[in-house]
Amino acid sequence: MRGGSIASILNLANHIQGACPMIHSLVKSAFETGCISVASEGLILQLLAHHSCLPTDVQALQSLSQAIEGGKVQREGPGTWSVMTHLAAIA
Repeated sequence: MRGGSIASILNLANHIQGACPMIHSLVKSAFETGCISVASEGLILQLLAHHSCLPTDVQALQSLSQAIEGGKVQREGPGTWSVMTHLAAIA
């Protein structure tokens, strides 16, 4: 996994009951592989659409967004990373 702060966020989130294990699994995988797939992005968007998101999920997604913007994690899909836009819409 890349970056100590990212690992800290994910480790903390894994210990908090009620956190969406799917979001954290997808974020963890993206950091481990250095890439987020189209399928993973779509699943994250579906989970957000159903408001299946807790504060720890938001933190993990913010870290992923920063990694994407910083070039540490690449996107498989075309277009722009829209997860944070969808997250802001449900907040």
